[in-house]
Amino acid sequence: MSCIHPDHVGGRALVMHDDFYSERQWLATQMHRDVLLDVYDEMLLTFPDGPGRTVRLLFPRGRGSAHFGDRERLALALLAPHLERLLMTIRTPPPEKEVPLTRRQREVLGLVRLGLANKQIAHQLDVSPGTVRKHLENAYGALGVQSRAAAVHAVFDPDRE
Repeated sequence: MSCIHPDHVGGRALVMHDDFYSERQWLATQMHRDVLLDVYDEMLLTFPDGPGRTVRLLFPRGRGSAHFGDRERLALALLAPHLERLLMTIRTPPPEKEVPLTRRQREVLGLVRLGLANKQIAHQLDVSPGTVRKHLENAYGALGVQSRAAAVHAVFDPDRE
């Protein structure tokens, strides 16, 4: 089966290896020979999970089993929304982007995120406003940004890659 096809669909995908290959072609694929040696038929149900990520459910059948058909495809299509809801509650979160900041720089940016000015941050952390400014300057350099908003976005945006 074309492993990258579901990534290009943009939504939920339900594919079977015979959507792409004849049985003879499937048995000759590298995926079958190296990974799915005992799989002679399969259905794959995928759900998008953020940029470049999909959650995949593979339903294999071995030699001697009946091939998947329209009946199984329809049943899985009907179950897909329910399976998606369940899978998304237990999925593995995407890997965190490594942000090269000190604990104190993160703390300062967390307060910036709340809308506090440098003077308010300094008062809350019991440091001088100049120290807060220096922490921000160092954070900007480490993140490659030039503003408070860009720094907060780089550290706390949930959709970052």
